[in-house]
Amino acid sequence: FAVPGHGSAQCGEFGSREGPLGPSELLDKVLVPVALARGLPIAIKVGAHRGVNPKLGGGGDGIAAGVDLSDLRRLLARYPEVKWLATFLGRGHQHEACVLANKLRNLHLYGCWWYCNNPSIIREVTSMRLEMLGFAFTAQHSDSRVLEQLIYKWKTARAEVG
Repeated sequence: FAVPGHGSAQCGEFGSREGPLGPSELLDKVLVPVALARGLPIAIKVGAHRGVNPKLGGGGDGIAAGVDLSDLRRLLARYPEVKWLATFLGRGHQHEACVLANKLRNLHLYGCWWYCNNPSIIREVTSMRLEMLGFAFTAQHSDSRVLEQLIYKWKTARAEVG
């Protein structure tokens, strides 16, 4: 998506100008008004590089290098009345995200997504979030579509978080 008047962030499926609405218009005309009208948060996942290995299809994604969280900061400032839920694919973005969540209360961090869903990283990220945010975050989530993956993710996270 692109924050109107600012640079663009990596945007996944909505990054195309093909169709009736571009990324900025989608935010301004659809997502934000619906979120505000219904009292719903908007969830975002930051840091995926789509199609690193196209032979693996949907499983061929990797971590985007050089993700600039200043785009997220501008998004939070532009829409302070919207609650944003964010998770990050890369371990390297976790500390900056905690600082943003500490300073901008409309950001709620959740889970250890994908490549951060390893026991050592779950321990590190959860500990850092507790120290910096208290209990104002969600330790784990899963967008699994396969029950066995959901069970594995929750067992692993629960063992690490306690």
